[in-house]
Amino acid sequence: SSFGTSLGALTSDPDQAKELLPMTILPQLLFSGFFVPIHQIPQALRWLQWLMPLTYTFRLAINEEVSNCLGERSVCLGVLEEYNATDKYIRGYWTVLILMLISLRLLSIYLLYRRANMNS
Repeated sequence: SSFGTSLGALTSDPDQAKELLPMTILPQLLFSGFFVPIHQIPQALRWLQWLMPLTYTFRLAINEEVSNCLGERSVCLGVLEEYNATDKYIRGYWTVLILMLISLRLLSIYLLYRRANMNS
């Protein structure tokens, strides 16, 4: 939602924001590992995953779903390790998500404040 708020603050018309929204969601889906595993993304583009909030959210969800696995324990650990969703990363993912949320909200406030001052 912070991404959408920032996008809305950047545009002067809500319709513009709605048109730009898919351009922010699609890269997140592609680079987060949701549709395409990270190891299948070209090496030169893999760094983009760290800019996408969905990457951290997706890995937190994987950790929550798989960490209490009742089935084959080695399979579950393999999934967690493949997506870097083991417990040692969780605190860092939460930290990055919270920092992204705060940064994007502050950016939105700044942009709206600037626009209000330009119009007055």
